[in-house]
Amino acid sequence: MPVSKLLAVVGLVALSTNLSAHHGANSQFDLSVEISLTGLVTDLRFVNPHSYVSFDLTGDDGNYVLDDSGQRINVQCEMLSGTSLRRAGWTEEMFSPGTPIKVGGNPSRREENVCVLETMALDRGPEVTRFAQFDETRPVADSARQARTPWGDPNIAGDWAAEARTARPVQDEAYPRVEPIRLTEAGQAAADEVLARIAAGEIADPRINCQPRDFISDWTFNWMPNRIVQEQNRIELTYGFMDRKRIIHLDADEHPADLSLDLSGHSIGRWQNDVLIVNTLGFEPGFRSVQNAITQINSDQYHVIERFWLDNERGTLTRDYEATDTLYWTPESVRSGTDVLYISNLPWEPYNCNDLTVE
Repeated sequence: MPVSKLLAVVGLVALSTNLSAHHGANSQFDLSVEISLTGLVTDLRFVNPHSYVSFDLTGDDGNYVLDDSGQRINVQCEMLSGTSLRRAGWTEEMFSPGTPIKVGGNPSRREENVCVLETMALDRGPEVTRFAQFDETRPVADSARQARTPWGDPNIAGDWAAEARTARPVQDEAYPRVEPIRLTEAGQAAADEVLARIAAGEIADPRINCQPRDFISDWTFNWMPNRIVQEQNRIELTYGFMDRKRIIHLDADEHPADLSLDLSGHSIGRWQNDVLIVNTLGFEPGFRSVQNAITQINSDQYHVIERFWLDNERGTLTRDYEATDTLYWTPESVRSGTDVLYISNLPWEPYNCNDLTVE
């Protein structure tokens, strides 16, 4: 078993931990076991959705730990996404080959010599967490930025990102708990069917398959820079997370009668008192799951209203949203909230999903 083998190699003892689970980590890593490893860096992969640092294991005497065949034991430890780390000031140079590293984390349930990194010290320096922030991610507002387009609308074009809250001390401060959506009989039946198909191995959470998974939270997920291209009759939004694309049609008052369903729906918008009001219908049924539980599910009756407004002095783009689903959610169930994006300190780039984690 991977956990026991890694523990046997380094002579560690299982400890009770109280670490916050992330991205359903408990299904991939044994969060009840805390390990401490030392080594010399051999490789770094700054990829999405998770980066990995690799190192050859060393013992207390500083010598390499060898396997039964006399080969060095190489360990790989999962970190945050490459884009998130770069936004927070992490660089490839920090992990130059040969750099001493000390890692605290949890071992993989399925893979030998693999862990999730929770704390790290490089080159015998101070210990930091996986959420360490080395650079400020909220840039100063650009005073030279044009406030309006040539045709008079607020200028929202550019690359925008949520403030990278990697340095959060408590998980719940970054992800406040919200009241769960209550499901109708049809919604519960759909959720039960999805869970059964997950258990049978027929489907998995979309994120595992490198697909967008949530129309609302994908806009700010992992603080990825998003890109907005603005024209007089349409606005194109490209999410930094999983490259979701949306078109907001400004030259239509109604959705097409023969609306085809897709992951991002069909959006029509209008400016009212410098607020962009966006109405989106036409979603494919979708879901999110974590640790064999359904955390979000929607039918083709999913309906989202968004309002975007610009504050040029602060350099912010604020969105509030309200979502309903007349088929899967009870009438009183409304998903609503507000998020704030800033002019990004890094440009938008393709997500290039490369999931190295064994599920």
